[in-house]
Amino acid sequence: MPNNPHYNLTDQKISFTFQNVLQTDGFGNFYNGLGDEIIIGGGGTGSGPIGPTGSQGPTGSTGSQGIQGPTGSQGPTGPTGSTGSQGIQGPTGSQGPTGPTGFGGTGSANYVAKFTGNNIIGNSIIQDDGSNHVSINYAVNPSLYTLDVSGATRIAGAGGITPIPSTIVFDDYNRPVGTGLSFFNAAGSPVTYSGGVLNGTFTPVIETFGGLGNSARLTGTATTSAYITAPYPTSITPSLGTLTWTFNIRRQGTTATGWGSGQLQQGVILFCNDVSTGFYTSGNGYALVNNLGSVGFSIVKVTGGLRNVSTPPSIVATCSVGAYTDYYSIKVVGNLLTGSWIISIRDDTTVSGVAGTWIDPTTGSYTGAGTATGSGTDLTYTTGAYFGLLFSSSGNFNSWWDNFKLVAGNSTTYTDALVITGGNINQTSGNVIFGGLLVATDDASAAAAGVPSHGVYRNSTGQLFIRTT
Repeated sequence: MPNNPHYNLTDQKISFTFQNVLQTDGFGNFYNGLGDEIIIGGGGTGSGPIGPTGSQGPTGSTGSQGIQGPTGSQGPTGPTGSTGSQGIQGPTGSQGPTGPTGFGGTGSANYVAKFTGNNIIGNSIIQDDGSNHVSINYAVNPSLYTLDVSGATRIAGAGGITPIPSTIVFDDYNRPVGTGLSFFNAAGSPVTYSGGVLNGTFTPVIETFGGLGNSARLTGTATTSAYITAPYPTSITPSLGTLTWTFNIRRQGTTATGWGSGQLQQGVILFCNDVSTGFYTSGNGYALVNNLGSVGFSIVKVTGGLRNVSTPPSIVATCSVGAYTDYYSIKVVGNLLTGSWIISIRDDTTVSGVAGTWIDPTTGSYTGAGTATGSGTDLTYTTGAYFGLLFSSSGNFNSWWDNFKLVAGNSTTYTDALVITGGNINQTSGNVIFGGLLVATDDASAAAAGVPSHGVYRNSTGQLFIRTT
């Protein structure tokens, strides 16, 4: 390049590299380091347009790190991650000390276990077959009774034995007026009557009467011999022990003349074995009837029906009352093991002071004013399947009954010790009743009757024996 080139930069854009320092002489003239004059400007005025931005230069080196800022608040917990794979199993620990020795021994099915030695279990003499049959001291469970004991038995202590009475039949007749007659058993199911008449006509009906709701009524004619009977839900047998009948009773008419056609009589069949003729001309059993020749009630034994002339009904227990037209509660207690019978009567009008009303026959006392009691013994008949109401009319008379109930079971509590050993019974006091025992005269007849070996049976007078074979 020449030493003194003249560069006119007016209105031009140039790009060059200064190789030496730019100098000035103070008079507006510029020179490079080599003394060459550089003319700047020259005719143009103002500034030209801004050129485009050049490309970005290279990034400079990273500066030193600034100071750390304060810690921010903690953000929300993120979702739980998946469970990792199971780690390897640790080593087995050392064995613990040996525990105490367990029970040993053997046993047989259906035997209750007992300890035959220290920590040794074996069979006891008690067997339970799983069907509500438990036996004691038998080689083989006979499976006949809920509890069967072979050998001498003792029941001791002040607690004694309290048999629980069970209701066989109950009816308060509180059903719609005008409906037919029926009894209800202990489960509340109806036991329908079968009615009939040997003479005349009769009308059975439910009506409001006696102050305790509705009652049963029979209406007869001048020649009526009517009956309403039904089977007991449970047949009467000695196994029931003591039986207690309670009911209310009343009728029209002032006397009792008999059970024939045109005669006046009222009764209740307690139990019998045949009601095909209403207990008039057939059947054996017991009934409560009006007295003949006097005003009162009697328990009678009936053989061949109430009209049997050759063997007429025989009185077992009796008592007198004021008039048949009064309102009575009656309770009859019969023990089919001892033959003991008791009749108790209460004139409810006299006791309550309220005319025309009965009292619940299962409540209150049968002693004192307005009551009467009679007793007797008969064990001729001990089984029967039927009961019912009887009415023989000599005119257009009515008879009523209410709250008929039969309960089986002895309510006596035995508070002293009872010992049965070798066929002998030792009882210092109390009324001992053993229901459910079969009747036999000796071991042979006991076996024939189904008494198991070493089982207890009784004879016809109530004595107890143990079958020794």
